[in-house]
Amino acid sequence: MMLDETSVPARQTEITDQPQKQDKKQINLAFIGGGWFAQWVHLPALVYLREHPQEQYDLRLRGIYRRNRSAAEELAHKYGFEQVYGSL
Repeated sequence: MMLDETSVPARQTEITDQPQKQDKKQINLAFIGGGWFAQWVHLPALVYLREHPQEQYDLRLRGIYRRNRSAAEELAHKYGFEQVYGSL
């Protein structure tokens, strides 16, 4: 029996050079306070985690509260918070 091109089943899967996309666990964060320690330690570390796509988390900075609303607005703009809250 001779095989020709029509008798060989087509390959069902495609081979790609791109790695498979992994589902990332979404984490939503809001901050109460934004003093010096948060500005020098917590916020830069969270921005690093958010900006590196090889990490396993999808980090969302949802909101920030500070007694001084204008200071909270500055931090929201600098670090990418979605909302600024003026009261708890």
